[in-house]
This record gives sequence, structure tokens and C-alpha cells, in this order.
Amino acid sequence: MKYFGTDGIRGEAYTKLTLDLAYKVGRSLSLLNLNKVVIGYDTRESSVDLSNKLIEGALSVGLEVINLNVVPTPGLILESYFRKSIGVMITASHNPYKDNGIKIVKLGYKIDDIDKKIIEDYIDGILDFSHKINGILKVEETTYLDFLSKNILRTNLKIVIDSANGASSNYVHIFDKMAKVKYISNEPNGKNINENCGATHPENLINNMDGYDLGIAFDGDADRIIVVDDKKNIVDGDKLIYLFTKFFKKHDMLKKDTVVLTVMSNLGVINSLSEIGINSVLTSVGDQNVLDEMKKSGYSLGGENSGHIITPYTITGDGMLNAIILLTILSEENKSLYDLTKDIEMYPYKMVNLKVSDKNIINNPNIVDTVKKYEKSFDKYGKIILRASGTEDLIRVTVIHKDESVMEECLNNLVSLINEGVK
Repeated sequence: MKYFGTDGIRGEAYTKLTLDLAYKVGRSLSLLNLNKVVIGYDTRESSVDLSNKLIEGALSVGLEVINLNVVPTPGLILESYFRKSIGVMITASHNPYKDNGIKIVKLGYKIDDIDKKIIEDYIDGILDFSHKINGILKVEETTYLDFLSKNILRTNLKIVIDSANGASSNYVHIFDKMAKVKYISNEPNGKNINENCGATHPENLINNMDGYDLGIAFDGDADRIIVVDDKKNIVDGDKLIYLFTKFFKKHDMLKKDTVVLTVMSNLGVINSLSEIGINSVLTSVGDQNVLDEMKKSGYSLGGENSGHIITPYTITGDGMLNAIILLTILSEENKSLYDLTKDIEMYPYKMVNLKVSDKNIINNPNIVDTVKKYEKSFDKYGKIILRASGTEDLIRVTVIHKDESVMEECLNNLVSLINEGVK
């Protein structure tokens, strides 16, 4: 794809992601065979300009546009699903404020490669059409809070919530109904989204945890969650998925006793799930790959260690919903998050990003053979992931192993092989 990456069209606002491009994307939506579009955006300073241009384009070709203004990505996706419409979210997720992006869904699900090609062909002038009918613009409130409220219950917990100065900022006060809450990084100004806060900076939570039971951080568009327990330990998506698996199994909501994870998931969690009779199906990295496998095989729970977790309650990763589920689990079990997760053995792992001139080096026979030899010796206690970046000239080398010294030795060897270009 020329414009679409792994998660929509993304780039620096006003330079790569221009207003003209947004306008053309808006017009191209009329080619996706639905006449209604819901649009929302996060709190970065370019989001309003980009959304206005996209709306202008959509209206120029006769579409009905519903502007939800600032809304978390999961809320926008649910509106697209329930309204049977196209959905467009203007966000660059966890990226700095200067970046922005356009995520497009159809009936609640990310558009496929065929629709992406149609949009790209219109942008490049390969496809063209003319419309003389003006569209209709409506400004409405999202029903997202109503959806979340269905799962609310009161607890005795004291929690800290970090909104990343992002799209959840106007929505997080729903947690007042569940717990005693301290809100941090909840004053967006257009430039401070994700700035030393949110899911990518859990240290912000740690520094505010004294006297509290739990810390919860969202990313800029609130589709993922990272947590800090009462001992100030970071709890990532893998551990949360383990807790969620037990919860949904207990409530007969875990289909086929299986959870969908990615190749980046920690082997410690995978083995811990196996010990309680839960199968793990692994996909390539990306929440879309997880969702595709869930839909294809009829599974009800899946996610990534980065904090994207898709539950039986919805069709997308939803940070706020997952925070509600976590609070429900803690209340139901009447235990702290530390006590519920302390026995999960997380295997040591490390990832190194290597700058390369040719990303195909990972297919070099010597490197392939070296990986195979290590993995054969690892058995179920270790794994290696070599990935070429989709946007940069980088090779990402990840090694996981129960024995940290083995992990370090393997990682150093692979890094040396790649750096030397396998001379």
C-alpha cells in the first residue's frame, strides 16, 4: 500500500498528512458503498483541522456525516458498528502530538485491502467521479458512555487514572461511579498528548501511586491499557489477559477454552495458561491479526502484551472497558492486583532495534539456521522473534527465555551476526 500502513494513514500533520490528503480521503469514502460516516478525533492540535477537511470532502460527495468530536477510538468503532456506517478516527494513537493519522472502519471493522486500494486509487487520480448533491452534517454525542455504564459496579478501591492528555480525558470521570479516583494527565492542550504520560510512560503512574490500590494508564486514543499494581509493579497486557482469561472462564464466556495472543506474548504467560487448561493461538503482531483469528475461529478473548485486549463484550481493543473489567475482577476476588499476578512467571526477554541497509538480511541462511538451532534447544522455554520494521530500515530482534543468561547469550550472538552482515 502507498498511503496505508499497518494502522491507517499516518504521518506528520500538515507535511505528510496534509489537509488536501484528508479532503481526498473524505471524498473517496463515497466509493465504499455506505452513505453514512461517523467521525471522531483525539486531542492533538491538528485533529480538528484534519477532521474538518475530511468532513468537507465527505459532504461534497453527498454523504451524511455525524461528527462526534473528541472520542476514544473504541467509542468511534462501536458507533460505526451500531449505526451500520463508515467510521473515521483522526488519531496517531501513542505517537507525539506533531503526528496524526486517519483510521477507517466499515461496520465497526477495519477496512480490507480492497477498500484501501480504492481509496488510494482515488487519491492518486486513478479513480474519479462527480457528485452534485451536498451531504448532511450532524453533530451528535456518542453513546459510548452508555455502553460502558452497562458494566459499572461500585468498589472500595482507590485508583489513579492517567488519560495521556488524550481522547479519554472527557470520559474517564465515569470511574467516579466505581472507585475513589485521582486523575492525572487529564488536561489536554493540543500539544501534551502522550508527553511523558499515558500507557507509554507508566513511570508517571508509579510516581503518583502512594496510598492507592491501582494505577491505570491509557494511550492517546484509549484503545489500550497498561496498569501499575499496589506494589508499583508494571502489569502489561500479557498478565491482564491471564486474569481476564480466568474471569471469563469462570463466567462461561471463554469460547473453546482458548485465547488468541501474538508471537510477542511472553512464554511465561503462555505456559501459565496451559497449566490451567487454556490453549493459546499465536498470530503475527497487530491487534487486527488477533481480531481476524478470533472472528475466523470463533474465539472470544485475545490481545497483545502492549495492552490491546479484545473481550467478549466488544469487537475492538478498549482501554476504558478493560479498566472496568479489571476493577470488577479485583472486587469480585477481593484481592489486590499484586496478589492475583505475583505467581505468574514472566520469562526474561529483551528486544533490540538494529539499523540495516537491507531488511532481507533476516532471510540469510546463516541467520535462519542459527535461529533454528537455538529454538530447538529452547524447547518450550524460549523463543526468538526477528521482524523487519514496516516503516523504518530496522530489524527488531527479540529473545525470550526462562534463563536470563541463555537469553542474553542468544541475543548477543544474533545481534553480532546481523551487524556484521553475516560476513
